[in-house]
Amino acid sequence: MSTALLPTDNFPHPILTKVVGQPTPKAMQLFRKELYANAMSVASTRGGGQNGHLALMMDEPTYTALAGVAFVVPVHPGDQPAHAHNATAAQMTETNRQYDKAIVDFNAYVGVRNKLRSQILEAVDNTYYATLEHDQFGYAQVTPFQLLDELATTYDIIRPEDITANAKRLEEALNPDDPLETLWLKIATCRLFATRAQEPISEATAMRLTLIVFDNTGVFEMACDLWRRKADADKTYHNFKSHFNAENAERLRRITAQNAGFHGANTADEATPSTPATREAANAVTPSPAVQPNGDVPRMYYCYTHGLGFNPNHYSATCENKCEGHKDDATASNMMGGNNRIMPNRSGARRAINTTNRD
Repeated sequence: MSTALLPTDNFPHPILTKVVGQPTPKAMQLFRKELYANAMSVASTRGGGQNGHLALMMDEPTYTALAGVAFVVPVHPGDQPAHAHNATAAQMTETNRQYDKAIVDFNAYVGVRNKLRSQILEAVDNTYYATLEHDQFGYAQVTPFQLLDELATTYDIIRPEDITANAKRLEEALNPDDPLETLWLKIATCRLFATRAQEPISEATAMRLTLIVFDNTGVFEMACDLWRRKADADKTYHNFKSHFNAENAERLRRITAQNAGFHGANTADEATPSTPATREAANAVTPSPAVQPNGDVPRMYYCYTHGLGFNPNHYSATCENKCEGHKDDATASNMMGGNNRIMPNRSGARRAINTTNRD
C-alpha cells in the first residue's frame, strides 16, 4: 500500500548542512539559505502566494516588507460545519470546499513548521539554543523562527576580522584540476557575506583579485593576456566568467589531445634510471621520455616540476631545476601528482619556475 507524500518530503535540503561546534557568521549564512529554500518550496496562497511558507522563518515586518503583503497564519477551522436547512447543493459544495481548503492550509503550515524546527534541532547542538527549552514540553512550542533568531542574535555577528578573512578568500590559490564552478561559487558566497557586513565587494574588485589568482596558476597566462586586451566596456563580470570558462575548456581539450598519445608512447620511460651514471648509459640507447601524439602535434617531453614541454633534453630524470619533492620517475602516463601544465613553445623565451612542492 503506497503512502501519500507529505509537502515536506520534497524539501530541496532534506538534511541541513551540519553546524559543527559554535555557529559562525559563515555557517549561519548557509544555514539560513537552506532553511529559506525549504520553507519556500512548499506552496501557499497566503502572503502574496510567491514565497511559500517563508514567513515561518521571518518576523512579520520583515516578511511583509519583502512580499508587500502580510502572511495570515492559518487557523484550524474546527469541526465540519453543519449546512443550513435550506442550503442548495451548490452552497453545500462550496461550504465543504472552503472547509477542506482550510484544513489543507492548516496542516501544510503545521507540517512545514514542525519539519523546519526538527531540522534546526538536528543541525545545531542544543548547547547554543538551550535557553529556549521548556522544562516539560522541550521545544514543541518553539517556532523555527525563534530558534533561528536566537542563534542569529548570539552568533551571527560579523566582526572586523571576519570581513578581512572573507576578503582574503578571494586571493586563495586555485587548483587548475578543480572545476571553475567551485571558484565562481566561492566568489558569489564571499560577495554575499561582504554585502551582509555592509562592506560590499564590487564586480571590478572581484575580477581584479581573481585575475591575479588565474595568473598565479601558470596555466592561464594566455587567457589573462587576452582578457587584459579587451575593451573596458566588455570587461563585465558576466563576460569575465564566460571568457575563462571558454579558455579553461580549451586548456582541458589540449590536455586531452596530448593524453591521446600517452598510451604506447612511454614504454621506455618506466625504466628511466634515477642516478646520473645509469641515466647517461641508458640515454645512449633509450630515447627521452616523450609523448608522440597523433596528427601534427609536436613530440613532447614530461617533467614532474615543469610539466609537458618540447625540449627533448628536459624531462623528469634530467631536470636541472627541480622543485621540492620532485620525482625522477614521473612520466606523462604517470605524473605522480606533478605539474600538468603545457610549457609554451617560444623560441628563445624562458618562463619563471614555481619551485614549490606540487604534491
